[in-house]
Amino acid sequence: MATNNKLIDQLIELHRYTKVGWESPDPTWRSDEDEARWRNQFSAIANPVHFAMMKLHNTLIAYTSAARENMSSTAVHSDHRGRGIATYLKACNLAQCIDDGHTYFETLSARQ
Repeated sequence: MATNNKLIDQLIELHRYTKVGWESPDPTWRSDEDEARWRNQFSAIANPVHFAMMKLHNTLIAYTSAARENMSSTAVHSDHRGRGIATYLKACNLAQCIDDGHTYFETLSARQ
């Protein structure tokens, strides 16, 4: 993914939309608005095969990865929350990881 700047830009934009209307449960958490941090994270996806994304028409609306080496969160665009998208995407990603022999998984929300 390191060479696809357009996709990385879309992931950063989605990450921003993810947090609309979603207040942090802990005011001590640092702000993650640093675009360079997210650009680095999305550029460094170690195992792109285990990084799942969902588009609606041509718009990226969700992403996740349960593969530990990707150290990625799960995000769903704020306009599409509450429809089971994160659950579905995460379940598909976990099944793929299991099929590929992974035995340890990590996941977190984009809010963290």
